[in-house]
Amino acid sequence: MALQDRGNGSGWFATLILADKQGDLSTKVYALRAADLTASQTALTAIIAAIGPVTRSTLIATSLALWQDEDTNFLPATESDASVKAVISYKIDGAAKRDTLEIPDPDPAVVFVAAEGPSANIVDISAAAVIAYGDLFKTGAEAFISDGEDLEVLLKGKRTTRRRNR
Repeated sequence: MALQDRGNGSGWFATLILADKQGDLSTKVYALRAADLTASQTALTAIIAAIGPVTRSTLIATSLALWQDEDTNFLPATESDASVKAVISYKIDGAAKRDTLEIPDPDPAVVFVAAEGPSANIVDISAAAVIAYGDLFKTGAEAFISDGEDLEVLLKGKRTTRRRNR
């Protein structure tokens, strides 16, 4: 079990989004030969320079991504259901606003207050793993929670079931 670069190249992909006069979008994804982020940025610059003269659409967004796949994809051995989510409400740092985040297919033994009964539907926001996940979105941490905002505190959470995407 190891992550392997996706595609025929190095795993780096560039995405360009172009808009026409009616606002219709075209998305182009390019598998890059670049070996690292710096080379990917150079490749993206070259792609932008080359597509400009051949299209009438306007470039409105770009993205660079390193895609990696597990080399031994297999389904979980334990019971698992992607339609189950832990939905946790949180307060946005520096604002009176609240929002929610979702944990897909939560591990009941780690995320919920109890394994059975009514408490099995309540997220344990004091659980170390739940706190560690929330801490990813705090000021100065690894990621923004939404629109450049930071999470101040987890408030409460519950188990929900969402429709499958199949």
